[in-house]
Amino acid sequence: MLEWLVENDIRLFQFINHQLANPVCDLVMPLVTLLGDRYVAAAGFLTACLGRHKARRTGVLMVVAPMLGLLLAVAIKRLIGRPRPMARLMGVHLVGEIPPFESFPSAHAAVAFAMAGILVLRYPHVAWWAIPVACLVGVSRIYMGLHYPSDVVAGAMVGVAVAVIVIGWVERRNPLRSMASKR
Repeated sequence: MLEWLVENDIRLFQFINHQLANPVCDLVMPLVTLLGDRYVAAAGFLTACLGRHKARRTGVLMVVAPMLGLLLAVAIKRLIGRPRPMARLMGVHLVGEIPPFESFPSAHAAVAFAMAGILVLRYPHVAWWAIPVACLVGVSRIYMGLHYPSDVVAGAMVGVAVAVIVIGWVERRNPLRSMASKR
C-alpha cells in the first residue's frame, strides 16, 4: 500500500512538474505561490486594522491561524525530514529558489488553507473562491518543483485543522456546526 502511494505521489508530481511546464506558468506560478506566503498575513493585518467589528476579528484570525499553521508545518518538517523532490528525482523542472527547509508538509499550503479555512468558517459564501485559490497555491508548489503532492495535502490538512481549532477556541464552540447553521 505504501509503495503504491509513493509511486503515485511521484507520478502526479512528474505530471504537474513536467507535463504542464510552460513559459506562462513559469511566470505565473511564482506569483500564485506568494498567496501562501507573508502577503497572507499582511491582508489579515490590514483587515484587522481597517475593518468593522466582525471583519476586524476575522483579520486577527487571518494573521493568527496562518502563523500557527506555518509554525506547525515547520516543526513537522524538522521532525520528518523528507528531502525535496529535486534531491531525489532527476530532471525536476525548478522554478524559483530552493527553500532551506525540508519538504513535508508544505508550509505554503498550510498557510493558504489556514487562511481559506478562516474565511470559509467566518463567511461561508466565499468558499467558491477561497478554496480554489488555496488549492492553486498547493499546485504552484508542485509545479515549481518544490513539493510532492502528498506534501501539499498534508500542509492543507495542517492549515484546515489550525483554522478549525483557532475559530473554535476564539468562539468557544464547534465552528463546523455553526457554519452549517449559517446555510
